[in-house]
Amino acid sequence: MYLKEIEIQNYGAIENLKYSFPFDETGNPLPVILIGKNGSGKTLVLSNILHSLIENKRHFYNVLEEVSSTNYYRLGSKHYIRSGKNHSYERITFSDNSEYVDLMIYNYETFIDNCHRADFPNVDFDNRKLKDDGFFNKMSYSADNVFAKELFLYFPVDRYYIPTWENSQNDKLQFVIDDNNYLGHSTHNIVQYNLLNNVEAWILDVIIDKMLYEEKDIRITNTSGEIEHRKIYNGKNSKIQTMLNQLLSHIFKSYDYKSFRFGISDKTYRKIVVIGIKNDGSEEELVDKFSNLSSGEIMILGIFATILKEYDRISGNTAMDFKNVQGIVLIDEIDIHLHSDLVKDSLPALIKIFPKIQFIISSHSPFFLLGMRETFSQNCQFVALPTGTIMDNIDYFDEIKNCYSIIDENYINILNTLEQYKTKFESISRTLIITEGKTDWKHLKNALIKFQNRGDYSNLDLDYLEYSEDLGDSKLENLLKNLAKVPHSNKIIGVFDNDSSIGQTYINPVSFGNNVYGCSIKDTQGFNCPISIEMLYSRDDITRLDKNGRRIYLSDEFTEKSHQLKENTSIVCNNKTLIDAQKKRTIKIVDKEVFNNNENSLALSKEQFAENILNNVDNFANVDIIGFKNIFDVISSIIAMP
Repeated sequence: MYLKEIEIQNYGAIENLKYSFPFDETGNPLPVILIGKNGSGKTLVLSNILHSLIENKRHFYNVLEEVSSTNYYRLGSKHYIRSGKNHSYERITFSDNSEYVDLMIYNYETFIDNCHRADFPNVDFDNRKLKDDGFFNKMSYSADNVFAKELFLYFPVDRYYIPTWENSQNDKLQFVIDDNNYLGHSTHNIVQYNLLNNVEAWILDVIIDKMLYEEKDIRITNTSGEIEHRKIYNGKNSKIQTMLNQLLSHIFKSYDYKSFRFGISDKTYRKIVVIGIKNDGSEEELVDKFSNLSSGEIMILGIFATILKEYDRISGNTAMDFKNVQGIVLIDEIDIHLHSDLVKDSLPALIKIFPKIQFIISSHSPFFLLGMRETFSQNCQFVALPTGTIMDNIDYFDEIKNCYSIIDENYINILNTLEQYKTKFESISRTLIITEGKTDWKHLKNALIKFQNRGDYSNLDLDYLEYSEDLGDSKLENLLKNLAKVPHSNKIIGVFDNDSSIGQTYINPVSFGNNVYGCSIKDTQGFNCPISIEMLYSRDDITRLDKNGRRIYLSDEFTEKSHQLKENTSIVCNNKTLIDAQKKRTIKIVDKEVFNNNENSLALSKEQFAENILNNVDNFANVDIIGFKNIFDVISSIIAMP
């Protein structure tokens, strides 16, 4: 069963949409990508399709995973009727001729007087619920239970709020259908949450069942005429693992390995591990447990492993093959939290290996759209909402036009900047230090001056990229990668904080090639957590007062619930940095939004703190710089490299 057609009138942002779902010459469904700005109706369209699936499924099962008993998954609300209109209408038809109809009206008499009944097929205009309350819905069911042999899945977006259409409290409708109409029990939930938890145990079961029940010992004669015993695996679980390993090959394609597979750690922990197989056949453990996967890898693996998990559940004796996986999969904002490489390359490739799944996907990522066009050519369809217009040329989609315009507007500036960099770096006579923060170089510059005044690091001759706008860790990393392509005779060293995953990559110095290196500061003051450069000073020095009584604060100085300063409860902070630090059980610099009872600001900015130290202002002239010794030792070792 596939979606055949959807019609929506006056529902939210959608005024009039009628769309027929595409299929190729063999009858397989083509992927459909819903595009449009936020608020254009992408999620609403998916929620309507989902609701129709649940109501179709309700006919066959007396217990639903999505809802309880006769309750609805989605609450009808007249707030969704388009402003200025009297009704909203939706009709969803399927390839097996089952159909879902939903009608909401403000005023029954006005609607009857002005509507053409033929435009609203399968609506009972004499329905009491419609007359009294303005609601009508009806499902004409599938001829047989497709839910027992095909998969139907919906992957919602992780949001901080519950959609208004979701009946999260499982409120009952005012009218109840006879329970006797429902037969059987569903073990399958269309709506998928907690993807990682759901698939991790299943993958472990697959691997263990394969090893327990599908292992066979065969004898072969080698080239020397000797008999060798070898283990092979043959069975359903073996084929499933092969399919899972194929998923890994797309997710980890950027890694320099021949192939990948799932394995199991030692029996002490019994965790799923990801293993990379090199060209020479040797293996290396890449991920020692699921929780160490990146958020993007977790999301993409969770979606497609869940598809295989559901296929395993319904497949029975069907041959385990991607081309046999059939059903409907709805994915809302598929690109969320994913790196551009995964979005553009991995996602389209994974979608393509399931030719009999009808994917209905919302996205506004230019990378995903371009990747789908590149992978599928004409065998996918882009539908712009709220109009339902088929986009034959996605180059005219707003998000892609915006990307192009940004590139066009800045291209000449980028080229000019690059030429300036090339000129500057070609003439460098000293080692150049580039920091990720606009104040970081000031601390390093001051510390080295004071060390050299004492006779330390006398051979260090450094220059600094003195700039006034923050680069950030990712921009610094990209800058270093690009600088490695520019000729220059002396070394360039990027210095990262270690309070991010990127920064922690450079705890041990990394060469980018062509005399370009990256390194990271280390915790030298016993904070016992990832740090920013200010935390190379002692607590006493960090919290020094300026002449106006302002200072920098540390997040662990405040209580967790009230965010009051522990040593003076009249001082309060509601800074987001503080809240995030306390949630993560780490320590961060707090340099804004600290107030006393008189609402006087007491926080000293990191920029002013750095200026005070660099210029030896008042109370900041004698700060202890011993915590910087390690980073200068690292810089010295890099300079000494051949």
